Amino acid sequence: MQFPRENRDFIFAENVLLQGLKSFPSKNEIDIDNNVISNPKINSNVELLFQLAVVMHLTDRPESAIPLYEEVLRQLPSHSTAWSALATAVHSIGDFQRALELYKLLK
Repeated sequence: MQFPRENRDFIFAENVLLQGLKSFPSKNEIDIDNNVISNPKINSNVELLFQLAVVMHLTDRPESAIPLYEEVLRQLPSHSTAWSALATAVHSIGDFQRALELYKLLK
C-alpha cells in the first residue's frame, strides 16, 4: 500500500491501517480510540498488519511492532520482508542473540 506523497504522515498512516483492520471481521478486538491492538492475532489482511508493524517500528515502537511481525510470519511464513523487519526490531530493543538467529535465517 502506497500513500500519496503529501500524506506520508505516520499518524495518518497508522489511523488508516487501524481502520482497515477494523473493517475486517475478527474475533480479536482492536481499540481504535487508543491505537492499540490488544491481541495481534488478526486473521484478516496480513499485509495491513505488516504495514501497521512497519509504522510502529518507524515511530520508535519496536516493542509494539515485534508481536505484529511475528503474527504476520505465523500467517505467512514466506514473507521475507517481515523476517528482515522482525530481526531489525529485535536488534533495536537489544535482544542481540535472537536478532543474530533471525538474521541467520535470512541467508
